[in-house]
Amino acid sequence: MGRFTKSAAISELHAWADAIEAKCKFDVNNGTSQLLPKGADEHMQALINRAVEYGGMRAFQRAASEIEAGHLGVSGN
Repeated sequence: MGRFTKSAAISELHAWADAIEAKCKFDVNNGTSQLLPKGADEHMQALINRAVEYGGMRAFQRAASEIEAGHLGVSGN
């Protein structure tokens, strides 16, 4: 196993995301369309949009916590 580097981690994360995108045929330019079942009514769309917003909120909170803890955005030099 090679030495951990920030650039290698970023490349690996992008590769994983690209593999999922290809496998699931996601349209990265229209996020919630991947989640809506065919024939979803407005109530279902609202629930899915709320879940997506919650996920975004939690991602921002997690990123802030990781920066505060000194784990994210720290140079390896």
